Amino acid sequence: MDSPPLGKKIDRETLDERNFQVILNQVNDENLSYQTRAIESLGRIGDQRATGPLIDLLSRAEPEIAYVIVRALGKLRDPLAVDPLISCLDSPDRWLRQGAAWALGEIGDLKAVEPLIRHLPDGKEKVRSEIAQAIGKLGDDEVVADLERFIIGEDDPEVRHSARQAIKMIHGS
Repeated sequence: MDSPPLGKKIDRETLDERNFQVILNQVNDENLSYQTRAIESLGRIGDQRATGPLIDLLSRAEPEIAYVIVRALGKLRDPLAVDPLISCLDSPDRWLRQGAAWALGEIGDLKAVEPLIRHLPDGKEKVRSEIAQAIGKLGDDEVVADLERFIIGEDDPEVRHSARQAIKMIHGS
């Protein structure tokens, strides 16, 4: 990347583009600290051009990095990430399942409703709670009965509360 000649100002758009490219390159850095910060930065920047590279990285990432990636994808809110995030709901890693549920709720694509309902009986309370919250964010009236049935069989009070909140979000109250 060439620097502008001395004394010549660089416009903001060019600088932003250069910064974006530098951060995008750091996503593949061998240093996990640089990689993590780059992924988090891409989520904060909100440029959906990062979606493809993040999805590609997700397919080969270690669980601790995969969690950071799914959070960044949720912040980008790009519907292209929905299918890979749905796949993450089947992960043996509870943090990845929890992060994927959160991201699906942030993206807001109704395509995620059925897979989230299917994964609602997850073995981990925090994952079930996050799934219920994501379902509430999606706002599909057709799943209220599923959530009500789920509440009846749920032992954890925090998860029941999340499911009740989801129903309230769906009803707009």
